[in-house]
Amino acid sequence: MSQALGIAVIIFNAVITLIPGRLTTKTGNEFDVMQGSYYCLTALTNSVATLMIGRQIYSSTRDNNRARQRYRHIVEIALQSSAMYSVTMLATAIINIVGGLSVNFATAEGHNLFIVSNYLSSINIFTTVRDQVFVKKI
Repeated sequence: MSQALGIAVIIFNAVITLIPGRLTTKTGNEFDVMQGSYYCLTALTNSVATLMIGRQIYSSTRDNNRARQRYRHIVEIALQSSAMYSVTMLATAIINIVGGLSVNFATAEGHNLFIVSNYLSSINIFTTVRDQVFVKKI
């Protein structure tokens, strides 16, 4: 479901950006809510998946203390990465929904929110790349 909403956000963004006259206050607000909803859904999906993985590792190593010690580091890194990713996604969602980035970009406040949103997106990209490198090392 998250992917479908992500595709809808991309298509909607293309329509309101590329077709002249489509970007109005209403369509800009609708886009911000759609994008914010996508970020919330992505954060929720990521958190639930991480908790399910952690629970599975815990239940598999419940009776074996040695195995639990071996997987402890992996679980810690996965939980920390998930928490960082989810928090930045939720913060970006709040900025998009409350701040109205599409419409208010011309104002100083809108521009500052845009910068903060891009910074949070950079953190998300860094977290994703770091996780990919971590998985390859294991």
